[in-house]
Amino acid sequence: MENFVLPENIKDLSQEQYHELAKYALNQRGAGNKEPWRQMRSRTSEWLNGRSPLSFTWYEHTIMGSTVSAKMAEEPDKPKVDFLSDEEVERELDNYVKFLPELLQHAKDGQQGVQSFVNDFKLAFPYLASIGRLPKKYQDFDYEAFLEKLEVECQNEE
Repeated sequence: MENFVLPENIKDLSQEQYHELAKYALNQRGAGNKEPWRQMRSRTSEWLNGRSPLSFTWYEHTIMGSTVSAKMAEEPDKPKVDFLSDEEVERELDNYVKFLPELLQHAKDGQQGVQSFVNDFKLAFPYLASIGRLPKKYQDFDYEAFLEKLEVECQNEE
């Protein structure tokens, strides 16, 4: 990969192809050539768009600069959710439900990063349901109605 160039539509890559490019970029970064990593990092959001962070692998987290567990590094092709117990998955969802009202309040005050948290919240439920990991506690939880209600409450407070 002498001339490292990402394809125009990174979404066309298979996960295996993305991981191969990520491995190369991370190795080059370690060797002092940061350009492949910079390209990967600047385009990774396109690759991840529409996916729950619980589905991200070690490669995706590492390219983005996230800190992940050493366990994930041992099996870098597995998604984050595979390293979480059922209780930990439930706790992740509990945290979304607990902190979302407060974050939406801060969004009114112009704080950045809230939309990302809201998007992660919206993506977590269908992803977990699709892989059979949605906790029993949330089987009948209407996350869309919950979010809509919170957004209306925030608007009414303005």
